[in-house]
Amino acid sequence: MYPEFDRDALERLLNSVAKFLGPEEFVRHCNRDKQNVECLSSRPMGGTYLLDMLWRRLNIKQEIEALLLARNYKIPVERAIFAMVANRVLAHGSKLAAEDWVKQDVHIDGLSEIPVQNLYRSMDFLLEAQWRSRKSS
Repeated sequence: MYPEFDRDALERLLNSVAKFLGPEEFVRHCNRDKQNVECLSSRPMGGTYLLDMLWRRLNIKQEIEALLLARNYKIPVERAIFAMVANRVLAHGSKLAAEDWVKQDVHIDGLSEIPVQNLYRSMDFLLEAQWRSRKSS
């Protein structure tokens, strides 16, 4: 999810830059744009991140994607299903509430928003997959 980096290498790079510029100029350069920084928005992601890691570790993502291979959905069905599960666990709301929750209240990797009709289509997919599973048994 997050790029890995060598912290020691970054510190060595910063020290080299500081030597080249001199410590006062380096500090001045680092602080010059701070007054122009503005946070436009933020959303928590800890709960959804943890659930997403569990979701992937249990191979739920892969199983859903395998079921989707023969279908031509244009919407992110697996992410929509995950969003509904995460919403139920973390915020316990309706599908309509889940639409707003994803868009405004939380970060879900790979999903910035999900229209409620896509949530209903994803539920239809799950029902169809369940029906096919029972029929083949």
